[in-house]
Amino acid sequence: MIKAFLLLGVLLGYYVDDPIYHTYSEVQEELDSLHRAYPEITLLDTIGFSQRYGTPIIAFKISDNAGVPEAEPRVMFDGVHHAEEVLGLETIMSTIKDILERYSEGDTLIKKFVDELEIWFLPVLNPDGHNIVMGLAPDSTVRDTGWRKNARDNNLNGILDLDADGVDPNRNYDFNWSMGGDSIPSHYFYRGPYPFSEGETQAMKYLCERERFCALVNYHSPSYSIGEIVYYPWRWTTHIPALPPDFYVIDEVAGDMAAHIVNDSHSGHYLKTIGEAEVGNARNWQYGKLGIIALTIEICSRRCQVPPEEVPDITARNREGIYWLLSRALRSSLLLTVKDTFTDRPLSVQALVLEIDTIDTIPPPRETDPRTGSLARLLLPGTYTLELRKEGYITRRIQFDITEDDLTRIDAYLVPESPPEPLVPYPVPSSGEVRVVLDLDEVSHVKADVYDIAGRRVRKLLDGDLGPGYAIVRWDGKDDMGEDAGSGVFFIRFRIRDRKKVAKTVRVKR
Repeated sequence: MIKAFLLLGVLLGYYVDDPIYHTYSEVQEELDSLHRAYPEITLLDTIGFSQRYGTPIIAFKISDNAGVPEAEPRVMFDGVHHAEEVLGLETIMSTIKDILERYSEGDTLIKKFVDELEIWFLPVLNPDGHNIVMGLAPDSTVRDTGWRKNARDNNLNGILDLDADGVDPNRNYDFNWSMGGDSIPSHYFYRGPYPFSEGETQAMKYLCERERFCALVNYHSPSYSIGEIVYYPWRWTTHIPALPPDFYVIDEVAGDMAAHIVNDSHSGHYLKTIGEAEVGNARNWQYGKLGIIALTIEICSRRCQVPPEEVPDITARNREGIYWLLSRALRSSLLLTVKDTFTDRPLSVQALVLEIDTIDTIPPPRETDPRTGSLARLLLPGTYTLELRKEGYITRRIQFDITEDDLTRIDAYLVPESPPEPLVPYPVPSSGEVRVVLDLDEVSHVKADVYDIAGRRVRKLLDGDLGPGYAIVRWDGKDDMGEDAGSGVFFIRFRIRDRKKVAKTVRVKR
């Protein structure tokens, strides 16, 4: 088997020596240069390090406020799981440059993507393997343009041995890990000593769990398989049900994305194919553990490296698929944000669409991002029931509609099982907004005014009906003229029906 794949490396030739193909150091330099040119809308993020040489694994984010996570749909594209499959890398790099250039020119579609999405790119997941392909391994002159794996030192001899070393990163994920790949270290599909044993897959795990993408593409090319295919999850013959709960939306997304990528012969387009579940690859883990609509795209019809003059056309055609998927994330989709009713704090909650998520326990319930309280999800048009669950909070159900052309936004609030004591301001002291909870047993006319310690009225807050149930009265720290009321002790005086109540608060300067 080793001889066969070494022969493949010879047959590939040395197309990758052409300057059109990026080395890993060139990827780093180019991304750094682009970040410096567009600092407001880009972010460079080291998400981990390679297994053998500790090479930084870099992700690149494009969004209108790239430095902070926002409640927006997140989509990701990655390349070079397999070291020799370099066309995904070139597609990603050309797309990054195209987005940034067109954004600077005021392109309407690109501006919509940048303003309303968080777009992530991971050009090279396997930098050590890629350096072997390019003949740039740090401590060796060994080169193999057909190398697939990373550079794990399987025999622990400290020497880069192509007959013995390396793990296939795309067999190292913790989903049906033991059912796919190979257990023999020298083999082409060696899955590693245990799931997520490799720094490369640990980096992917970290990024996916943190960002909770609604859609993701893993780029590959046909080193031994059929090209111009969009694979999607899954057919699981030993599991009931054999198809995933989200099958219909995944099937639609895979088919439509394939239809937007023209094939090499320009006689048609890429095709969709359902993948097998019994293998620990990225796509299966991303969907099976996190519920991400994850696709694998095999770029090119015949090989994983092509003559340099063919690269621009291949990457341009695949870029159309990327732009279709970004557009799809902004329609026929749900964008949910969940916060605590009383504190406005974002919450990480389980968010189930009952018409889909009760079909199977795999994937587990999707969870909102604790940083923003948000979760985006691609759906088909229809009416759905959302169930929000979190320990310590009252479970809530919300019925909502998904339409073909729109992103449905839901801002939901959960009530704690043990809510704050009524008429106790939060927070104290405060440099921003002050909130006071009221617990009303019936609809009540409520007046609320803010007074300073000298008894002067600072702000009229409320004069109207509230209730029944919990209500929140908010003061933004400003007076009736819209000016900052300053620091000090303040009293919020309530008249609820014929009863008077007072809440004391303290404001401090920022």
